[in-house]
Amino acid sequence: MAVGFRLGGVCLYSFVKYSDMYKDAWDSFAREHGSFFSLIAWKELLEENFGYKSMYHLIFDSEGKIVGLMPLMEGRNLSLRKIGVSLPFVNYLDICCDDDNVINAVGEWIRKVVDTEKLDYIELRLKNEKAEILSTIPDESNYTFIMKLNGTEEEIMQRSTSDNRNHIRKCYKNNYFSVSYDKNNLDMFYKVFAKRQKQLGSPTFGIDFLKKVMDKLPENTFLLTVLENENKSVCGGMFLFGFGDTLYYQWGGSDIKYNSKYINNFMYWEAIKFGLNNGYKYLDFGRSPYDSGTFRFKKQWGTDIIPLKYCRFSSKPNVIIDSRKKYKKAIEVWKFAPNFVTNIVGKKLIKYVMP
Repeated sequence: MAVGFRLGGVCLYSFVKYSDMYKDAWDSFAREHGSFFSLIAWKELLEENFGYKSMYHLIFDSEGKIVGLMPLMEGRNLSLRKIGVSLPFVNYLDICCDDDNVINAVGEWIRKVVDTEKLDYIELRLKNEKAEILSTIPDESNYTFIMKLNGTEEEIMQRSTSDNRNHIRKCYKNNYFSVSYDKNNLDMFYKVFAKRQKQLGSPTFGIDFLKKVMDKLPENTFLLTVLENENKSVCGGMFLFGFGDTLYYQWGGSDIKYNSKYINNFMYWEAIKFGLNNGYKYLDFGRSPYDSGTFRFKKQWGTDIIPLKYCRFSSKPNVIIDSRKKYKKAIEVWKFAPNFVTNIVGKKLIKYVMP
C-alpha cells in the first residue's frame, strides 16, 4: 500500500511498505545515506529475536526514484501500550535521506500512522540538527560522544584529561590487562556484561541474540575483550560495530572489582587504538544521560558531545512515556533479585524495554 503526500494537487512523495523485492534497493540506499542500523539485516534481527512488527517504508518521489527510507518497529512498552520506535536497541537513527522536504513529509506521515495504527506514540531517535523540521520539541536528556580518530595515538591521548592519561599509563606500566579480539570469548564476555546490567537494574537479552548478530553481520561486528593478566580471565569487553567511517560501541561492561585498576580507561583506549589502526575516522562511545557517571567518564576523553533528539509524536494530550524514573522502585528490586529469576525473566522482559 502506498501513501502519497501532495502539494497543490501534485503528489510529491509516496510511502511504500517494504517487501523483500526491495531488499537490494533498500540496502544500497542505506549504505549511501544511512547507518549500520538502517540495513535490512538489522530489521530481520529485531523481528526474529523480539517479535516486533515491521513498519518499514520506502519513500519515492514523483518520478519513482527512492529518496528516503523510514525504518520503524511496532511493539509494546512496559506499560503494554502499543508504540512505534525507530529503532529499538539503537541509540539514534537519523532519517535516511538528504532532503529537508523529505524529512518534512516524514513528519506528516508519522502523524497519520499514529492515528491509523492506533499507537500511543511514535518515537524517532535522532542525532542531527534536522529534528526541528519535524515541528516537534525533542527530548534532549541523552547524549552521544564522538571521538575523532585523526592524528597519532599520542596526539589523541593528549586530548583527554591528565588524570585519564595517568590512569591509562598506569594500566600498561603495571601490566594489569591484555586485550583480545577473539570472538570465541563471547560466552565469557556475556557473563560479565549480563552481571553488570543486573547491577545497574536493567534486564538484558540472551546471548543467542549476540550470536545471531555476529552470524548475520560478521564483517561489521568486533568483540573486544579485556583479560586480567594474572589468571587470563575475561573481566570486561565491548561489542563494536564498524560501518563506513565510524566504529560504534554498542554494548559492553566490566567487572567492577577491577575499577581500582582503571579497567574502563584501558578498555576505551584499546577501542580507540583498534579504530585508529583499522582506518575508522570516528569512534562513537554511545549514549549516556546528561551528567551521569558515564557522561562524565566519556567527556574526559576530549570527545564531541552531541545531544540526541528523541522526537515523540502522539495524538493523545497526556501520553505516558516509559522512563527509568517511572520504574525506579522496580529497578532497585531487580538489582537484588535472584539470578535464576532475572536470567529467565530478563530475556522476556527486554523486548518491552525497547532500549
